[in-house]
Amino acid sequence: MPFTPSRIEWLVTDLNASGRIDNSCETRHLLTYTYAYPDTVVIYVRYYPSVVREVLNISLNSAHELVRITAQQHGWSSWVRVKEDVRATKPVKCDGD
Repeated sequence: MPFTPSRIEWLVTDLNASGRIDNSCETRHLLTYTYAYPDTVVIYVRYYPSVVREVLNISLNSAHELVRITAQQHGWSSWVRVKEDVRATKPVKCDGD
C-alpha cells in the first residue's frame, strides 16, 4: 500500500536532509529534527557538557532559520510551529578532555 507522508513528516525529512548535525568530538552536539503532530517541528539537541556554548547557540539559531526558510519555500509558514528539546548528554572521551 502506498505511503503518503503528512506535511509535517515531509518537512522534518527535508530539514534532516539539509540541516542535521551529527554528534562528534568536533561538534560536541547532535542536532536533528523531529515533530509533534500535527504542526510542530521539534529541534532535538543533545550536547556534551564541554560544548562551546557559542557554537551551540549558532547551531540553534541556524536551525530556527532553516525551519523558517524551508516552511516558507513549501508555502507552509502559516501553520508551522517550532519547539526546542535541548539537553546535556553523557559525553564520550574526546582527545584533550
